[in-house]
Amino acid sequence: MYCFAAGCRQTAQTYGNLCQRHAVHQRTHGHPEQRPVTAKELRPYRQAVRPIIARNRTTDALMITEERWTETLRRCGAYAETDGRTVFHRPTKQAAQALVKLGNEAAFDAVLETVAAMLLLQERDPRRFKSGRAFSVELARVVRRLGTLAIVSQWDQRAGRVRGVYRRFPLPASLALAELVTTAIGLAAKRIADTVQAEEARKVRLEGEYRASLEGIA
Repeated sequence: MYCFAAGCRQTAQTYGNLCQRHAVHQRTHGHPEQRPVTAKELRPYRQAVRPIIARNRTTDALMITEERWTETLRRCGAYAETDGRTVFHRPTKQAAQALVKLGNEAAFDAVLETVAAMLLLQERDPRRFKSGRAFSVELARVVRRLGTLAIVSQWDQRAGRVRGVYRRFPLPASLALAELVTTAIGLAAKRIADTVQAEEARKVRLEGEYRASLEGIA
């Protein structure tokens, strides 16, 4: 049986419907055909949401959202400290530990900006993500990139130098991390992304009205 990934003619693994390469890709990105979101791709979306965040930084909405984020980090810290004598969900504990480390390295504004940028990317290009799970995994990946603990040094034999590569994070833990982040700041991030869309639609409408008015010049 061939691999179920589109365009792949490799033989599927014995216990599964994907070849080894696509099975690893699915565990890493949430879908065998999902392309990773790069920092370069996300940059214009971060630049688009940044003014909205700055303009509303002192509003009650973002102040309360920051409090929710702080409380999430506090609860994650308590959960991350559970030991073998306490019943815990391993993926959630891994996600909690990752968020605690991230909270020590990345500011709230950077996390909010990243989540809002991802939601804006999803709104503008819905087909960019192969599934809801793939979006959650990519969201977890870009959020983890805000800290240094997601990157490990590895010797590149071909380049002849040490280069940084992303540390693999278990798929269930990525999903748990995405859920923790979106529960804390997802509503505010979605509102910011929607505001960007509304402002750009207004600019397009005003430009269209202006061009239409020029036709009246005789």
